[in-house]
Amino acid sequence: MRTMESDVRTMALSGGNFPQAEKVSVTHSVKYNAMGQAMDFKPKSSALAVLVWVFAILLFLGALGYFLYPFFTGDKEEMPVVDGNSTSTAGLPEVPDQDFIPEFSHRSFFTKGEKQVLDLRVNYPDDVVPNTESYTKDLIKVIGTQGESETTFFVIELNKTDGKHLALTEFFDWAKFQLLGEKFWNDNFGPDFNYFVFKDKGSYWTGMVIRAKNGKSPVLLKKDLLKIEQSKDLEKFFFTTPGTRGEGFTDFLLAGQSIRRLEFSRTVSVFVYGWYNGNLIITTSEQAFQAAAGRL
Repeated sequence: MRTMESDVRTMALSGGNFPQAEKVSVTHSVKYNAMGQAMDFKPKSSALAVLVWVFAILLFLGALGYFLYPFFTGDKEEMPVVDGNSTSTAGLPEVPDQDFIPEFSHRSFFTKGEKQVLDLRVNYPDDVVPNTESYTKDLIKVIGTQGESETTFFVIELNKTDGKHLALTEFFDWAKFQLLGEKFWNDNFGPDFNYFVFKDKGSYWTGMVIRAKNGKSPVLLKKDLLKIEQSKDLEKFFFTTPGTRGEGFTDFLLAGQSIRRLEFSRTVSVFVYGWYNGNLIITTSEQAFQAAAGRL
């Protein structure tokens, strides 16, 4: 009868060894489909998964080093040094000063016809006139030096004591009246302007010519320019009081151009403004407007 003891004795007598496990490599496994047919199946490679994990670990280490680096090095971000005497504020955009007047070279816009140029020295800003009456007196005084001259069109050079011509906004400051806000003039028109006086039958009519900046056309400025009709200082632009205002501004065709005009109770006193060849003309009579347009 065969027993375990007899088997061991037999293996010892025959020189046999104990059974040992043998490693067997399997190239691929076999799976079966629903029909019971064998399917050739190879396990997917894990190389892509390894690359993904390596990349993720590198990203993690990089982020960790970025955030922990300042703690190990002790580096601190230096704050910008601000000069105590400086007027600028760090980190804020620079805002142009509303009172800033750009440098400009004054020139005459009148290139045609007869005219006489008069120099009126203005002690600006040290001696700004208190009211419009004084401003008109200074103008009449310089015109009066021409005596009985038959000249009808005078160009007044409003020069400061340093020899520089008044800028547009400086003129309104000196004359103490505003036809429109300072920002409107600065944003849309150049600082240079021509001031003139037209003499007609012993009366003097003031006017000025202003040029718009590049890109600012009469069409674009039409809506904002209409606000000039609401100004309370229209009367101050005249040499003498023009009387009471009429019913309102009306359109009128003058010198081949469409203008806006407001009649006053005093004879031939009319506030007129309009465009001519890209120039904005503001005057106190229709005849003055025509005289200025004919010389541009």
